[in-house]
Amino acid sequence: MTRRSSVRAQARRIYRDPPSLRFGEASPSPEETTDLTERARALYEDSAVPVREIARLAGVTERTIYKYAAKHAWKPRYRWSPERGWRARAKFAPVQGAGARFIRREDKGRPFATGLKATDPAGRARAAVECEQAERVARAAQAEAEDERRFEDYMRAGAAVNRTLDQLQRYRNEQAKLPPAQRAPADDPLLDGLRMSVDAATDWWRESGRLWHEGGKG
Repeated sequence: MTRRSSVRAQARRIYRDPPSLRFGEASPSPEETTDLTERARALYEDSAVPVREIARLAGVTERTIYKYAAKHAWKPRYRWSPERGWRARAKFAPVQGAGARFIRREDKGRPFATGLKATDPAGRARAAVECEQAERVARAAQAEAEDERRFEDYMRAGAAVNRTLDQLQRYRNEQAKLPPAQRAPADDPLLDGLRMSVDAATDWWRESGRLWHEGGKG
């Protein structure tokens, strides 16, 4: 059996495969357009969509996505590493306000948009719609990956049943070929252990089959 990959890796593969990823030219509407930053965060935290793809959909750079993830404490996909170059070192204190937008004197104190592509409302709306479409595709890919994983577990359990039954039968055959005086006693601990292995593998096979079938109904 091939090497097992993570559900996220499987979902990412499925996400990249279908032609439905070529999203159409959707026209954003106020009803379906939500905050772009929240869309990007949902894709980052709860989907297998690659960060590069999230950045493309949002119309920003990968670095921007990572900076938002760190600044706003998004749920990390992987364990943060202190060696990541884009993260500030512990002793480095950036200048407050560096890189901020210019605000005219007469606009001081007035509310202004924040978040990804805050200065481009039309682009923000289009990107939010594309992110929403990607989120639907990602959810479908995740569900398919989880079903694949349940099926893989079922097949692995079935293989374990066959393997333990084969071990038990070979041991019995070996014992049968021996003279009666050399055979293991009736309370042979090895035979009991092999039987327990068969029972455990059978329980695993039944449970994984139940999970696979029930998961497919969802």
